[in-house]
Amino acid sequence: MTEFDLQNRLVQNLKKIRKSKSLTQEKLAEKAGLSSQIINDIEGGRRWPRRATLSKIISALEIDAQELFAADSVSQEEMPFLKFSHKDKIEILSLCEKVISQWNEK
Repeated sequence: MTEFDLQNRLVQNLKKIRKSKSLTQEKLAEKAGLSSQIINDIEGGRRWPRRATLSKIISALEIDAQELFAADSVSQEEMPFLKFSHKDKIEILSLCEKVISQWNEK
């Protein structure tokens, strides 16, 4: 799994989860206490969210963090994070830290 794959999962899953909860980017931003431009940039793959931003989005969507990075974005009840092997979970966390670190340096 590459950083691009991880960001792609985040983008696709964020859009799907947001829409499944009937939220516009503006409504999600409002619930999360963020600007709609931030949500737009994240969903457009132009911005990697900082840890605090990601936490606000996760709270606003009322989901588990793993759902944003699941290989197959499925309903919350199916707990998609259980599909990852331990090795995959470690790799995802490592890539998240690396990408966040790189974005924070910019």
